[in-house]
Amino acid sequence: MSPRARRGWALFLAGAAAGLTGLAILTLHAQRAARARTLATAEAQHQEDVRTALYRMEQRLAPLLARALGRTEASDRVAGFASLRLSLPQGQLEVDAQAHAPAEALVAEARRSFDALAPPSARRQTAWIDENDVMGSNLGQLNARGVERSNYEYAQRSNIQDLSNRASVAEAMEPGLAPIRTGAVVAGWEARADGGRDLAFVRCVATELVPRFEQTLRVDWGSLAPLLLAEVDDLFLEASLEPVEGAGAIGDGARLVGLPARLVTKPSPRVRGEDSELVATTISTWVLALLAFAAATWAFRASQRDATRQRGFTSAVTHELRTPLTTFRMYSEMLARDMVPPERRAEYLAALEEESRRLGSLVENVLAHARLEEGRGRTRREEVLVGALVERTESSLARRCAEAGTRLSVDLGDAGTAAVSTDPEAVGLILSNLVDNACKYGAPANGHRADAPVRITARADARTVTLTVRDAGPGIPRGSARAIFAPFERAGRDESDPAHGVGLGLALARNLARAVEGELELVEGGGPGAAFDLRLPRSGT
Repeated sequence: MSPRARRGWALFLAGAAAGLTGLAILTLHAQRAARARTLATAEAQHQEDVRTALYRMEQRLAPLLARALGRTEASDRVAGFASLRLSLPQGQLEVDAQAHAPAEALVAEARRSFDALAPPSARRQTAWIDENDVMGSNLGQLNARGVERSNYEYAQRSNIQDLSNRASVAEAMEPGLAPIRTGAVVAGWEARADGGRDLAFVRCVATELVPRFEQTLRVDWGSLAPLLLAEVDDLFLEASLEPVEGAGAIGDGARLVGLPARLVTKPSPRVRGEDSELVATTISTWVLALLAFAAATWAFRASQRDATRQRGFTSAVTHELRTPLTTFRMYSEMLARDMVPPERRAEYLAALEEESRRLGSLVENVLAHARLEEGRGRTRREEVLVGALVERTESSLARRCAEAGTRLSVDLGDAGTAAVSTDPEAVGLILSNLVDNACKYGAPANGHRADAPVRITARADARTVTLTVRDAGPGIPRGSARAIFAPFERAGRDESDPAHGVGLGLALARNLARAVEGELELVEGGGPGAAFDLRLPRSGT
């Protein structure tokens, strides 16, 4: 490889490496951004599901507590407090006469809430209780929780709001009832003797006739938790309610309003849509980039190969032209100045004729190849016998062999009477190039001689006639068997090789063979030397 070619390949590979590195960096950044976006989307979806789940559970819990805590009869008091129990899932409310007093911490908190109330209002007890006011400030936030997940849930909240408005109107229309005061509801946990756990709601109640007393509502947590979780089984594969002690988790976004419990869920599955699109886009981009790189490599390699061949062609043509032109100039000057003895004038003129023939053959090959490469090569077709076809060029081929120091042997056999449909001039040029190559490159180890002729044989089948040209030389090197048909290829020979030529003979011969719907191939094995088969279509096929 020449230094120029090495520099070209170095620049090409450096540019390709830079482009692929840049694409790899962009791919990495795109994957990181997509992964972060996917995680953020999944987390946002999960948080929305959590808010929706809390909203649903609170909406399920609120009516139960509203109906239970709407009961404020003083007759329910036992030992200074009223104790109620809510049975689930039926929602039945019973007075628990045997219940113990609520925990002191719950009672103290309920009393603080009651003492902080404003003076008694004119609000009257009614059989219809406003659900948003029953649990004080905590239940008042129910309708503000969560994000609207569907139009159905939005309509449900609207219906509940309408229901509350109607309750307030009904209360105003019930005159003559004694006003009541209720404090905020305080919730806490109580352990049972059987190992279970109760959820206790405590508040203080007072009327104008009855002094303040504590009202307690107990609910079996083992029954309430499944009831609430049933509302969210379509949102999470796995979910549970975890009891919370004290007020330390009030700011927890997963905690229920007014209920000392928090929703525990597993993170939502990762969103796969963007990942799959990114993977498909990345794969497509890399495939296209690699295809473009392969195409660019092939094109650059082809251009380098063509440039190498063109340089070889230029060098070979220069070498081919230098010798005959030098001969022309020197012999013509000697003849013009009468420097050649009369007895040798014929020898000098014959040399000039030979050199002119060489130049003519070279120019004709170059022009013919250029016409075929540009699609301007035209061939005519005629029916001709194989014997007559070879006979047209046999004399010139025999003369070329004699000049090289060998002879031409033609043995067509029965195939000589077969008719082919072809262009005789094209076939003559093909045979001329094959025999010329045999004379230049097909000499045996000790040189051309008469007992090692260049042979032309023929064989015929139902569709084709095959002409074989074989020499007695060293043959074609195995590594050059495919390259010899490329333009300007001389099978590794350079301009220092004594055998002249520009490497166009076989390329031109194959192109001409295909132009007449035939084929030219190198024969692998089958005897000494190099052999080429020229297949021509028979007439009528």
